[in-house]
Amino acid sequence: MEINEWFDKINNLPLEKSKWCSLGTFYRAFIERSNLLTDELFPHISISLEKSSFQLYIISIFNKRYNTNINYNVLTEIIKHNHRDMKDIMNNSYKNVHGSEDNTYITSNYKYYYIGALLFENYMDMKNKSAIIDMKQAKIIEKKYNEIKININNVDSQFKRYKLLSLNENILICNDKDSQTIVDKRIGAHFWIPVPRKLLTTLQALIDLELITNISFRIDNITDYIPFFEDMEVGSPLKLNVADLPSLSKFYSIDNYANSFWVHHDSRERSITFEELRDDFQMVNDDVITQVIHLEYFNLNNVFYIQHLDHELISYTLEQYEEKLLDSKIKGYKKTKSFKIDNAKIPFMFKNNNEFLLFQVLDSYFKNSDLISEYFNNIQ
Repeated sequence: MEINEWFDKINNLPLEKSKWCSLGTFYRAFIERSNLLTDELFPHISISLEKSSFQLYIISIFNKRYNTNINYNVLTEIIKHNHRDMKDIMNNSYKNVHGSEDNTYITSNYKYYYIGALLFENYMDMKNKSAIIDMKQAKIIEKKYNEIKININNVDSQFKRYKLLSLNENILICNDKDSQTIVDKRIGAHFWIPVPRKLLTTLQALIDLELITNISFRIDNITDYIPFFEDMEVGSPLKLNVADLPSLSKFYSIDNYANSFWVHHDSRERSITFEELRDDFQMVNDDVITQVIHLEYFNLNNVFYIQHLDHELISYTLEQYEEKLLDSKIKGYKKTKSFKIDNAKIPFMFKNNNEFLLFQVLDSYFKNSDLISEYFNNIQ
């Protein structure tokens, strides 16, 4: 059996004995002593760890997740330290499920539990990203609206074409400190949108000023309530003269040449596309995923306005991506939109809380913040 098949089965376990526990599916399966772990997955991990290739695979996942650069020997020490920290918590959880502690079970299997949990989290992360790229929440949204006798494809043109849910008189933005959702009062559920809090605050200000009239969002999750999450925000000012934009600009990181920031300006179409390429590019289903911000503008009385703005995830095959690095005209084969604004009249220099909109958009999604700053410094 492929290891991912085990993970799918583990993810669907009922785990009734530990339903009070909030420490995740894999943790609960371990505490309940699921046979999928003890009899199948853990023996497989034990045998696989004898191979250096599997050790390197584990290390690559760990280093990417925690942004570090360690070897397998260091990881084994981390696992030992983590076991000491988790021992009492696990023993208590185990006792709540089984009535008594079993320190031998936890200690003898902890290494396999830790590595299994790392692999499981990586698999679920990739699965969730794949679901976003494939817009799998769209089917659930259609079902939600069918339950209240609404065919969302008939009433929302953006959903029909892009699977983006449009803001209207029934749908409100809920921009809390710990979550960014939209809520249709006819349904009541929270539709989670991929727009950071600071940027969403600016978009709300533009809507209130009637500078945005049509906006739609990708839905990444649906919940009946809002859980607590930490929130991080960054940003810095920018100055922009649209008329001076060159047709193509490329900026490369001094620390890593493979990290780059590309800007395409089509003066005839009055279109600007920002794309980020990174050394640690994201892979989903064997495709390379990049991020793109695209806008269209117009000039009224020598003042530039943004009339269209969207964020997209672009899927490239590995071959296409290799060609892209050599030829900026190469395009990916698939686009997945996060949000989309149409028929707007947003001044290019619009500020909210003393920060410019366009920089907020780029800074919200792109990781190469130093290259973004360099670009705007060059075109001031």
